[in-house]
Amino acid sequence: MKPLIVPIDLGGSPHGCAVMPPAGPPPSAALVKAMVGHYTDERRQPDQPVQVAFFRGGLPDDALLDAAAPHPVRLSCNPADLRPDHLNHLWDRGVRTLEIEALSLSSAVLRPLGRRLSGSTIQKLIAGIKDRGFTVGVHLWPGLPGSSHDQVMADLAWLLGDGRPRVDFLRVLPAVGLEGTDLAAWAQSGRWVPMTLGEAVTTVVAMLDACDGVGVPVVRVGLQPRQDLGVHAVAGPAHPNLRALAEGRRFLRRMRAVVALAPRTRRTVLRVHPADLSWAKGQANSNLRTLRAELQLAELAVVPDATLPRGVVRPQASDGGDAGTTGGQVLPEDGAVG
Repeated sequence: MKPLIVPIDLGGSPHGCAVMPPAGPPPSAALVKAMVGHYTDERRQPDQPVQVAFFRGGLPDDALLDAAAPHPVRLSCNPADLRPDHLNHLWDRGVRTLEIEALSLSSAVLRPLGRRLSGSTIQKLIAGIKDRGFTVGVHLWPGLPGSSHDQVMADLAWLLGDGRPRVDFLRVLPAVGLEGTDLAAWAQSGRWVPMTLGEAVTTVVAMLDACDGVGVPVVRVGLQPRQDLGVHAVAGPAHPNLRALAEGRRFLRRMRAVVALAPRTRRTVLRVHPADLSWAKGQANSNLRTLRAELQLAELAVVPDATLPRGVVRPQASDGGDAGTTGGQVLPEDGAVG
């Protein structure tokens, strides 16, 4: 059973930068204790484990960690807030997952943003956290000033480690200008040109493909500024469901290849895992309409099949089984889609 996450906003890192709003005061221990009690009393299913997730820090002090006890703690923070000598203390206080809000691993990108640590220093920090035994996550922000698609993919290649990943999971958050930040002002003045939504989807698709190749889950795609940080995005590819756009494009590619190889019948039926059904169809059935037009199909349907793994597309023969003799023409890239 997935744990119940109790989110605790620490108010912002004391090490400000161009992408984040000014920091506010951290919560009190009493508030943390009350939130943990509310979540466990009102939202917890029977026997469901609980994790307390401190984010947007700064590090929680011992009073806040005491208020989270006895539950395991996860922490998301600016890498400048975390020194190697903090790791043993955090481990002893119940922290088991550390998320590093790296943004980028390129010093040329980080320096103009006012980030205190170089890319190489962040790499050493990530390696040290992993060696200490923590579950490690990293936040990447493609589309920042001075970055490029190739640079983002190079950052990702280092994190994925040529098949020996240096991280356990990722958050891919295409850069947006949040109200009240320097980044938003740079967009308004023309100093920074954000990615378009289409460019963001293209980059996210490439990143998801690379992560799937080594089994590293991407647990979040796209920042929800109002929900996550309490502010609005005034520039950049903000979208309420950026992941659906990216996964829809990936399923369109898979479905196109499967349909092209499958025997043609009056009615073409593709099967996917039930959780993938909306992604496979695309927003407002856009994938189905695209394939019907491209391949001149009289009728195309996608149906759920709980026996399939996530991410797999298979054609259905007229007798209800798999078409062909190769297990349903499964594409090379279809595997777990996190």
